[in-house]
Amino acid sequence: MHNPNLNAHYFDIINSIEKAYWFGFLCADGSIRKGAGVIRIQIAASDIQLLEAFVNAIGINPNKIKVAPKEYKGKLYNYATLEFGSVQMAEALRNHHHFGSKSEIKSLPKFSDVLGGPTSRELLAGWLMGFYQGDGTSSNSIVGASSKSLLEQIKSAFDIKFPVRLQKKKVVFIDEDGKIHIHNSFYTLSLGSVMLNEITHLTRQNNIYLLNRKNRYRNMVREAQDVLKSKLDILGITKDIFETMVLDYTQIKLASIIDNSFNKLGLKNSRYAILAKYSTTVGAIRNLRNEWNIDLPPRDYFKLDTDGYLGNRNSKD
Repeated sequence: MHNPNLNAHYFDIINSIEKAYWFGFLCADGSIRKGAGVIRIQIAASDIQLLEAFVNAIGINPNKIKVAPKEYKGKLYNYATLEFGSVQMAEALRNHHHFGSKSEIKSLPKFSDVLGGPTSRELLAGWLMGFYQGDGTSSNSIVGASSKSLLEQIKSAFDIKFPVRLQKKKVVFIDEDGKIHIHNSFYTLSLGSVMLNEITHLTRQNNIYLLNRKNRYRNMVREAQDVLKSKLDILGITKDIFETMVLDYTQIKLASIIDNSFNKLGLKNSRYAILAKYSTTVGAIRNLRNEWNIDLPPRDYFKLDTDGYLGNRNSKD
């Protein structure tokens, strides 16, 4: 298992989006052999390019990756497996996280802002994208884990509105040979389109390899109201201020004001970039009014200007 070009200190300090991303991938699909510094990763052979990108990042020869069939639930599947020894790297991984892809007890890693580099939130977002590459569903924004606690921590860290759900209950049984089998509980969490788009944008910006099927922006129309609330929060527009604006402007004009004000902030990080991609709709404003119990002014409150643009009685822009 000698690897002369391995950067054994790669994970000592996680101070880049790339390192956080690969750490997240390992948390999903990696394991460390107990009592040894042997790190093992096994994924579907069809995803071998992800493993090749990983070994390129840490300095291992791609020839170390082995492809072989393995039986799973009575069927044979091809798997790509990487196994290598590094006490230093194994120890660093353990220090950052309660490690092991099948562990029921996992905790979200804690990162610090990097001076002149990514923030702790951006590092955690990079980690989440790596985790999604390993344990996410390509057809939607769902991630899964045997650890309910881990998913609850992800939900809390990113203020995700969707609940953690139990998909499979823990099962313990004894086979005909008297061998005990334990299938852990499995939980899922939908990240939502906005969050998934944010972490996709972040990793693309940093030129990090993504699986093709998990490298696309999702439609955010179902989360239009959440996008609007995020913009208002960033702009410092409270419920009371929003209610005043509803009286001052037509909904079309209000949507335009919110978007123009948000874009003028000139914010560059991935979260703001994704929010700016989606224009505020009248439907989102209407739904937020309903949530906050804000009524529109009487029908004749607004008049049609001579240029055909709706304004209000006070002629405010």
